[in-house]
Amino acid sequence: MTTARPLSPARRLTGALLGTTTAAVVGLSLVAAPAATAAAGDGPDTTTGQRLEAYQARHDLPATGRTDAATARSLRSASRAELARIYPAAQASATLSGQECTNARTVIGVGKGKGIPRRGIEIALMTAMQESKFVNYTTAVDHDSLGIFQQRPSTGWGTPAQITNVVTSTQSFYGVAAYGSNAGLLQIPSWQTRDRGEVAQAVQVSAYPDRYDQWTDWAVSFYDQQAGSTAAITGDSGSASPCAGGGSGAGKYYVDTYADAPVYASPTSTAQTGTLYGGTSYVYCKAYGRQVGSGGSYNHYWLRTDPDQGPGGQYVSAYYLSRWGNDEAKDNNGAVIPDC
Repeated sequence: MTTARPLSPARRLTGALLGTTTAAVVGLSLVAAPAATAAAGDGPDTTTGQRLEAYQARHDLPATGRTDAATARSLRSASRAELARIYPAAQASATLSGQECTNARTVIGVGKGKGIPRRGIEIALMTAMQESKFVNYTTAVDHDSLGIFQQRPSTGWGTPAQITNVVTSTQSFYGVAAYGSNAGLLQIPSWQTRDRGEVAQAVQVSAYPDRYDQWTDWAVSFYDQQAGSTAAITGDSGSASPCAGGGSGAGKYYVDTYADAPVYASPTSTAQTGTLYGGTSYVYCKAYGRQVGSGGSYNHYWLRTDPDQGPGGQYVSAYYLSRWGNDEAKDNNGAVIPDC
C-alpha cells in the first residue's frame, strides 16, 4: 500500500509494538510477515511486516518481515525515532493478539480489584508491553525471567508458578501480593507524581531504564479502550474476559491483508466489483463461499467490508489475511470474526 492512494473509510493504521529490555528481547512476539507481493517500505500506510522488512534491509538483516532473533538483537540498540517509524502509534487494542490482549485486560482487572489508581494501572501496562508484549512466558527467555513482567524467581519475585500466573504476577508488580520480597509499585516513594517510566524502572531495575516511557501513549490509549468493559479481579486466579474484536468501531473487526485484494458482491460471485488495498482495514462479518487459494494455502471464508475502490458492503477472501491459516477468519486480536 502506498501513500499516494486515496484511503476509504475502511482504512485504519495499526502498529505492532516492540520492547527491548534485556529480559525480554529474545522472547518478543512475532509479527506475521507479508507475502512477497507486498511492497516493502516504512511509511505510515505500510504494514508492520513491511516496515520491519525496510528496517532489515537498512541493517543488512534477513528480510523476514518479523521480529526474529537477529532482528530482535538489532532492535535493542535502535533509536526511539527508528522504533517509531516501525511501530507508529495507533489503536492499541489492535496491536495485541487474542491471549495477549486478554492478559493486558487482566492487568487492568487486577488493578481495579486492588484499588490501584488509573495512573498505576497505566504504568503496569507500559511495563508489561516493554517487557513481553503481554506474552506469558512459562519458559525463561533470559536468565530465569518469566511471565508478562519478566520477573525472576531467583531475585525474590516468587515461584515460577506465581510468576506465570498473570493475576498473581500482576499483584506482585503492584506490590499487593501475599508473597515476594521486592518493592512493587505501591512501595516506590512518590510513585503518583514521579515520571511513569522512572517508576517502572524503580520496580523492574532494567538494563534499559529509558525504554518504558515510549509506551505511555499506548498504555493511555489501551486503558481508554478497555477499562470500561473490564471487570475487577479480586482473587488470585482467573483472567479478564477477552478483548472485543478489532478496533474502535462497534461491529468492526480490524485485519491486516498482505496485498491488494479483489472484492465481490457475494462470497460466490466471480465478477470483481472493486479492490481492498493491502494494509489494515476493518471488516464486519464472515460468510462461507467459494475457495480461494494457491498451493497448500486456501480459505473458503469471505469477509464483508467497505473497499478502497468500489461500492461498500462487498466481500474479500480471508485468504488475503496476513495472519492465521487455512479456513481461519480472525481479526488482529485473534478473535474469530462472527458470521454475517
